[in-house]
Amino acid sequence: MPRADHMPQSLILNLTAQSAIPPKHLQGYSLQQLFFNLVEIVDPELGRVLRRDKENYSYSLSAIQSDIKREANTLHFSHSNTLSAQTECWWRISFLDDALLDHLVYLWNQIRDEIFQLGSSSVKVVRITTGSHYAVHADSCSYQDIYEQASDDERDIHLRFLTPTAFKHSDAIIPLPTAEAVFHPLRKHWNRYSGLAFTPSLIESITPTHFDIQTSSIQTIRRQSQQTITGCTGRISFRIGNKADPLIIKRINTLADFTQYCGVGFNSRLGMGIVQRLKAAALQQQRKIN
Repeated sequence: MPRADHMPQSLILNLTAQSAIPPKHLQGYSLQQLFFNLVEIVDPELGRVLRRDKENYSYSLSAIQSDIKREANTLHFSHSNTLSAQTECWWRISFLDDALLDHLVYLWNQIRDEIFQLGSSSVKVVRITTGSHYAVHADSCSYQDIYEQASDDERDIHLRFLTPTAFKHSDAIIPLPTAEAVFHPLRKHWNRYSGLAFTPSLIESITPTHFDIQTSSIQTIRRQSQQTITGCTGRISFRIGNKADPLIIKRINTLADFTQYCGVGFNSRLGMGIVQRLKAAALQQQRKIN
């Protein structure tokens, strides 16, 4: 069974811009540096470890979101305009390894109203919140509960890529969300942190059945360099084959539910590849709206 005492979790930091913030500092590398600074102020050693570990996937960071009241199922990855001073905004941080990072939430609640550097600008931490009224929920659930609550008879899986999503294939970065590209990374992260390993053959039971995706070219900024990445946004549906038994169905649904906390694809730590699972009723409603 998965670990009952370990859980992925996500939280929202409500911020106020103290000075105008250029678009390049509202996503990616600048936010990763802010995250490291927030960690170091309460746990200096952990902050140094995270800075050195270039392959650590125990956390993921959204871009800054400037609409506090947003309820639509959208999530910005990049911005074209400067964020004005005194603008209220929010930022989602997700953790897959609470054994490593859960104490940060308690300690961060003690740094309210403190000001931190964000690129060439600064932000004030107003409060830390959880709840479901944001585009992507902020909450926590044990790995055991995720597994136990997963359906063992639901064969249709509907996903929406809320931010541009791309996948590494050999030395190339591609925008095509195949079953292997989406579910193998989820499986690997689940295996690493949950305590219950799923075999690679699990993915053989999944086939795509419908897609409504668009290519989305974005520029990511790391230090002084820029990289243009072509990813995808939109919806895709998968079907679990009729020969799959209830155990396989349950495990695949576990991975689909795990997208609540775990992004997929390239640069998922820095806000790309944020995925939302859509239930059938929500999917039908969205199709009516569109």
